[in-house]
Amino acid sequence: MTIVSKSHRTMLALGAGLMTLGACASSAPTAVTSDYLEGTALTRNEIGVTKRDLVDYYLAIADGALRGVRGRPQVMKRFVNGATKEPFFQKRAPDKRPDWIEIATFSYPSGRTADEIVVNHRAQLVWLLNLGCIDLNPHAIRATDMERPDELRIDLDPVPGIPWSQILEVARVVRDVLADHGLV
Repeated sequence: MTIVSKSHRTMLALGAGLMTLGACASSAPTAVTSDYLEGTALTRNEIGVTKRDLVDYYLAIADGALRGVRGRPQVMKRFVNGATKEPFFQKRAPDKRPDWIEIATFSYPSGRTADEIVVNHRAQLVWLLNLGCIDLNPHAIRATDMERPDELRIDLDPVPGIPWSQILEVARVVRDVLADHGLV
């Protein structure tokens, strides 16, 4: 893995180009060369994209993605055996992680705790992608106020055997119910 640090900006070097990741924490890398992204189980043969393609996509939509997840603890849905294979959910942040990866600590009545990843900038987003996290799964709370959820999320994931038209129908009903309660 090659990480090059320079200012408070982060850059991702992939192939022949160097891509800016934007402002981030002072200890975050400013460049990550393409060998950082090796070892992926996401291959072009499976779904038609490489990990590089996925990183390029997330960097293109990073402003919107970060708006949705910034400051929120994440459950990592990891596709370590490939994009078409069964993923697993990892709630705890890996013990071995760069010091620029932020965490939020959950405390439970049993006295146990769990550290989860918090994404605040593009370098952290790319780091999650490198772990095989294809989609983002933030909590409805912010790391700075974990006792008070500030979002209501209604998950309408399609499942086998349910046509897309039924998902759209349910989405319309949800929108109407939320509108009846002044929530849209």
